[in-house]
Amino acid sequence: MKKLVFAVCLVMCLAGCGNNSTEDKAKDSKASAESAVSSAEESKFNSHITYTCEKAADDAELDKVADALDARYSQAFSESEHTIKKDYENKEIRLEFDNTEGTEDFVETSTLANIVKFVKGKDKTGEVILTNDNVEQCVNQVYVDPNTGLDNYVVSIEFDDEGKQLFADATTELSEKKMPISVWLNDEIISAPMVNEPITDGKCQISGDFDEEKATDLADKIAMKPLPFDITVKESELNK
Repeated sequence: MKKLVFAVCLVMCLAGCGNNSTEDKAKDSKASAESAVSSAEESKFNSHITYTCEKAADDAELDKVADALDARYSQAFSESEHTIKKDYENKEIRLEFDNTEGTEDFVETSTLANIVKFVKGKDKTGEVILTNDNVEQCVNQVYVDPNTGLDNYVVSIEFDDEGKQLFADATTELSEKKMPISVWLNDEIISAPMVNEPITDGKCQISGDFDEEKATDLADKIAMKPLPFDITVKESELNK
């Protein structure tokens, strides 16, 4: 009887070992498949930039930075496919893409907060009406001065629906008070025109001593999605 019991136990143990072995193989196979998928994803693009966002207070702020970087890359390279990966634990964002002309400049400029503020009055500490987060479109335009016959460049801005209402309310108030509205880029004043009447169509122009290059540069900066703060490049790899 003891031999029979021992034999039964031995068979059960062997059967159990066989099941575990099968399960382990299945797990290993699944892990290998997942690893293969991950490797395929990583090898889809030949270049990347990894950003460190130490000032991100929470996951929501990291998401905001990622959205801004996504929009900035799309603006700069509209025809180029790319992907964004977020590491919440280490407060890092990885932008993956295929290298193309202009990406070296993008590495440098993409880290700047680039906040454009529209402020009541000429003092930068005045009440902020809106920022370039509310800018839907911004382009440089040229017109011929009828008096001189020379080309004059301006920067034309169109706000989103929220910005349109904010700008209408502010310009209505400022026109009644005969006050200017100032435009600031990274705390440097760009323009401070007097508001003579309410602007309710959600559009405005910035004029100044612009040539085509300066007007284009300013329009690009205003159109660029702002970051909540400056970020840093941890490492970048740009392959040809």
